[in-house]
Amino acid sequence: MSSPATNTVTVSSNKTKADGTIVKDTKTISILASGANCLSTEVETVSGKKIPKQPCSIDQLAARDALMVKKIAADEEIKLAITTCPGTSAEAIQQQMCIVTAWNDTKAIMSDSDTKACATNNGVYKTGSHCLISEAY
Repeated sequence: MSSPATNTVTVSSNKTKADGTIVKDTKTISILASGANCLSTEVETVSGKKIPKQPCSIDQLAARDALMVKKIAADEEIKLAITTCPGTSAEAIQQQMCIVTAWNDTKAIMSDSDTKACATNNGVYKTGSHCLISEAY
């Protein structure tokens, strides 16, 4: 997600119907107590089966989780960024990602030229920076 922290985000993905046709599934996800928050406890009956009233795909659930983390971080004046970790090969089966968390006047970036960056391009923390770099797999 690259939008500023808000309470909602729109997620689009392709969904394959039973007949094999592909349709675009677009849903606005919310972190508010009401609305399409993917956490509804309400159910509806379809063909004699009870199913969640607002089912969400795994992509929509992931977007909701990311939105919640981003919102909480923004409320605490913490900056977040996700970038490919230094030394990770582009040809790797799974690229190693780094989550950069920064606060105060430190930027959540890795840069040799920016004096306010968390770390250098090689991932070495800069003296006086206020940040944390975590590897994600």
